Amino acid sequence: MFGQTATYFSAGYDVGTEINTEDFADMVPLCQELVGVSSDDDGPGMSDPKLAENSVIKLHTGIKGDADLQAVVHGWVDPTIRSSSSAPPS
Repeated sequence: MFGQTATYFSAGYDVGTEINTEDFADMVPLCQELVGVSSDDDGPGMSDPKLAENSVIKLHTGIKGDADLQAVVHGWVDPTIRSSSSAPPS
């Protein structure tokens, strides 16, 4: 109906650039700066071809805390996206 708001939710997706090792040493540039993890690893400087996933987009399995990333800090619970829109009144 006009004048009402609709809210949409979506799960988190993984674009499949690389296997998610959660190890700081494997994180592609810029991601290292965004996660807030201190590490002595410089990171690879670019995507590691050995970890390539051929860009298969799929639901993200989440952060498990298997390496440098911590599930309690870097993890999330779906939905990861919330969008609202409202139709103008008639």
